Amino acid sequence: MMKGSYTVEASWIMSITLCILCATILVAFQVYREVIADVIAPTTEIDPVALFHQRDWIRELMEGVN
Repeated sequence: MMKGSYTVEASWIMSITLCILCATILVAFQVYREVIADVIAPTTEIDPVALFHQRDWIRELMEGVN
């Protein structure tokens, strides 16, 4: 086996690892920004009757699919 082969393999492993690490940081930052936007957003009135009917409609739809 050639002496430089470990260096080439390590360079591939390090580049892939760094790409995964950077992607993870970017996704975490995006989630952070979305959470902050939701916290800052004004609260809205919750209509429990509408939510119940929506849940009931979804349940009936899912039962119809099965």
